[in-house]
Amino acid sequence: MENFETYFEMALTDFKKIGKWQGANRHGYDKASVGILNSDAGVRKIQDTFNKVNLADFNLYFVKQPNAWTYEQIGQTTPEFIKKAFNLEVGKDIKDPENGEISVIFTNNAAAERTPLTPWTIAHRIGHAFLSQKQIGRASSIDDHIDNIDKTLRYILDDCYEYRKTSNLRMTNSQHYILRDFFENIGTFRSARLKKLPRTFEFFYECFAQWLLSNGNLKFNDFPKVLKTSNRKAWGKDTGRDYMLVDEDLADNYKSDLTYAFENAFKDIINSNLDKIFIM
Repeated sequence: MENFETYFEMALTDFKKIGKWQGANRHGYDKASVGILNSDAGVRKIQDTFNKVNLADFNLYFVKQPNAWTYEQIGQTTPEFIKKAFNLEVGKDIKDPENGEISVIFTNNAAAERTPLTPWTIAHRIGHAFLSQKQIGRASSIDDHIDNIDKTLRYILDDCYEYRKTSNLRMTNSQHYILRDFFENIGTFRSARLKKLPRTFEFFYECFAQWLLSNGNLKFNDFPKVLKTSNRKAWGKDTGRDYMLVDEDLADNYKSDLTYAFENAFKDIINSNLDKIFIM
């Protein structure tokens, strides 16, 4: 195996680049991510960040091989599948996770936004790996947590803003611009602050990244005074309707409920995936 590099220390129990990382063909990785992973400083930043995580121990593997990128967002997988897909042996080439470890194999960085593989992006994509278990199937408890978050969001928009069109409102349903506006106002991370949340359900993964990298410290802004149903304008005027916050005390209570709902989901995700291997 060519260009096999290993880094090891502390909570990040294993970190490896596997494949031809000096070749011209990026095999599904964007140029910036290849630069980060080929840089001592870039690797060190990833290591230092994940060594501070105390919610779980991670083994991170970055595979850059011909056709490896075709195996993406598989989710939970098996040693047999890894051997067939990458010719890697669990327990030899990569660790067999045990004692609370989680192994994640990255095969590309081909997400639509092409955000470079910074520690934040890696944490975000680990969240995707947990919820995209195409091969084995997703735990129903995660669906229950997402349903609970969706229900809390409907209560918030109904009770705090008197927005009544919530019957089919889901994080997975981006037709409700008001939900995106709500997320981009309460989120304290960069994509929310810059109003660049690509899809409403990406808020879930952004919250997971913040929760994971801050060791459980998920933080929301206070609910905004006004929510909009559209960001479009006609003749210089907004085309949508504004909904005003009608009860700040209730909003504070719901803020705690929403934080608790997300945190419970993330705790369950981590605890149910210990000692497992994922392909992202």
